Amino acid sequence: MESSGNLVTRIPSPVRYLLFTSVLAGLQERASVADRSGIDSIRNPCPLISDWSRLEVGNTSVSQPTVRGPWVGATAILLVLLVGTGMFYYQYYTLPAQIGPPHVPQNITIDIVAEQWAFMVNGTINTQTTPIVVHVGDNVTFHVHGVWQQDASFSQHGFFIQGLMDVPVTVAKGNDITVNIVPTQPGEYTIICTIYCGVGHPNMHGLLEVLP
Repeated sequence: MESSGNLVTRIPSPVRYLLFTSVLAGLQERASVADRSGIDSIRNPCPLISDWSRLEVGNTSVSQPTVRGPWVGATAILLVLLVGTGMFYYQYYTLPAQIGPPHVPQNITIDIVAEQWAFMVNGTINTQTTPIVVHVGDNVTFHVHGVWQQDASFSQHGFFIQGLMDVPVTVAKGNDITVNIVPTQPGEYTIICTIYCGVGHPNMHGLLEVLP
């Protein structure tokens, strides 16, 4: 069974601060009431009613008296406890159930054809419209093969993943290169061709999406 000390430390800091201030306010109010009790008992037959001047005698209606005492502090403490319990339950039970178990890093191999003018997974899936999806910590190996169908006067592509590679690599016509990465941060990373390869070169890019 988890100790009460551990349960307190697992309550978010803002909630602990509100609890502390609410308890302190309640104690101060009770001390103030105790200090005034001698005088109030003489001047005021009911310590819970602070504004007897608004009470009217006779057939006229009686206005609501002002109630004071430790009830405000107690209400605040109860409200904070309810909010804190809800936040604790959401953070440690509801949210983990929605997210599911943590991802276990995998060894992933992706075959890419660098053609004019696109990076195609397995030669069929365009990474411009269908991102490559991996997870943080995955050991990802790209096998990149260079081909030219449109303009044979060019014979090289560049392969570079912005934010994940330090320098681009060159993919010559008919050759294969291997690139290995291990993403450490989630996000979207652009794959670009860094060597001019014809009129469609500016549009030769793809997308790698890294999930947590």
